[in-house]
Amino acid sequence: MFWDRFEKLCRDAGKKPSPVGKEIGVSATAVYKWKEGTIPNGEILMKIADYFNCSTDYLLGRTETPNAQSVTTGDSNNNISGDNNSNHVNVGNTQLSDDTKTLVEMIQDLPLLERSKVVVMIDEMRKGA
Repeated sequence: MFWDRFEKLCRDAGKKPSPVGKEIGVSATAVYKWKEGTIPNGEILMKIADYFNCSTDYLLGRTETPNAQSVTTGDSNNNISGDNNSNHVNVGNTQLSDDTKTLVEMIQDLPLLERSKVVVMIDEMRKGA
């Protein structure tokens, strides 16, 4: 699944897989191993996602939507509601505090690679708790 997605993203960008690998700092051997079924580690996946402006979930076949969706407030098309004058924002049926809303907005402002790093860090913290 990973290789098919990676190869398609390369084709869509008018590039070949090995040169893209070189641009993100991996060897042609590593790219060849991907073609043979190896999946890159999390750091490399994040670099690829950042390069193609897509999500790591898309690269791994966990979603069919290539682009990572950003979290915004006040848009009824997202499952998020709230307004700038309220003390809380709702995500689905969960109401978020001002601190959490601020955190989401801060993360949203980061480049995709940095957002992915924050998610990995928080996940590791949760597993350690």
